[in-house]
Amino acid sequence: MMELGFGNTQPVTGPGQPAYDPAALIKLYLYGYIQGIRSSRKLEHETLRNLEVIWLIKGLQPSYRT
Repeated sequence: MMELGFGNTQPVTGPGQPAYDPAALIKLYLYGYIQGIRSSRKLEHETLRNLEVIWLIKGLQPSYRT
């Protein structure tokens, strides 16, 4: 992920929930692409039930609206 330019991300301060790690979201999107999952709701479901995805994104559970 560092080679793709995702190493220099800075946390944003302000109101609201803390941001998800961009590298984890890219991993989730790549997993969905490889598995043929195009729906964000289906990706959200995978983060709740699929052990591979839970391990891959270190237990994060982003909403389909993320």
